[in-house]
Amino acid sequence: MTPVSSRILDYVVAQLLTVTCLSTDQVHTPSLTRTDTNDLPDILVQPASDLPFGDPETDSAGGQIRALTFTVDIAVVGQTINDTDAMAILCRKAVLSDPSLGCLVLDTYWAGQEWDGNSAGTGTVFTKLFFTARYNWSPEW
Repeated sequence: MTPVSSRILDYVVAQLLTVTCLSTDQVHTPSLTRTDTNDLPDILVQPASDLPFGDPETDSAGGQIRALTFTVDIAVVGQTINDTDAMAILCRKAVLSDPSLGCLVLDTYWAGQEWDGNSAGTGTVFTKLFFTARYNWSPEW
């Protein structure tokens, strides 16, 4: 993962913290250690892929456009998917409210959603949101 992609994920976490009013222990990236794993809801922001976008050739300055696909994994205690869907909508709006992600990227797109449903009758419902952000990258960064 490039340093730019780490900053992108950190920005997304900050956006989610602002909108969801959750604690930093509940909204995190894989590099952060949770102190209370029973504290739900939980939102994990993590990279899925970070690949060259379009033509992998670099420009004359050595730069390249890359596409970072990242996920926002949500776990919410509730008996229905509607409980998780409300949090998913809130998270989707938070990420897409600033498509430039603080001027770190060219644009951001929502790429889909997967549901895991109710996990073994525990009352915890899981969903995963997929986003793609295109950004400029240079080996000097």
